[in-house]
Amino acid sequence: VCFTDSAEGETMGVHKETNGTKTVFLTFDQLCLDTWALPSYTTTDGYHWTEPNVHSVVGASLNWFGLGTSVDDNNLPTIAAEYSLQQNYPNPFNPETVINYSISQPGLVKLAVYNVLGQKVAELVNEHQTANSYKVTFDANNLTSGVYFYNLEVGDYSKTMKMMLLR
Repeated sequence: VCFTDSAEGETMGVHKETNGTKTVFLTFDQLCLDTWALPSYTTTDGYHWTEPNVHSVVGASLNWFGLGTSVDDNNLPTIAAEYSLQQNYPNPFNPETVINYSISQPGLVKLAVYNVLGQKVAELVNEHQTANSYKVTFDANNLTSGVYFYNLEVGDYSKTMKMMLLR
């Protein structure tokens, strides 16, 4: 049996407390063959209807039992919508600079720095990472002034950007 409201046909839940015993009836079957439309949200026999839709029904039931919790959406990590490699800052730099990048799918991430001859002079990242935004500090204390390139590779994505070290 599925409990639905009579107006919208949305999933409902029913809860009742008798002598300190709490009982909840929830519907999770989206293909209900038999439905029971609830005439109103108030009853006289101790049963109470919860709010429509499965998420609020479950949440209201957990809260009623004292098991509910809330999540602050502002503290959840953000997942990058696309791959990106940002311009380093500061640029020009001496001797450190910051490189930001984002990956939208988990994978093997390679971030390296090359000189104008194409020789790798630093490997900043070479590891499997989850989808997220990242910040790497590049220390060029052992390099001479000049133009350098940094390249990000993740799966089929590859991007190279230019930076300048000024001593």
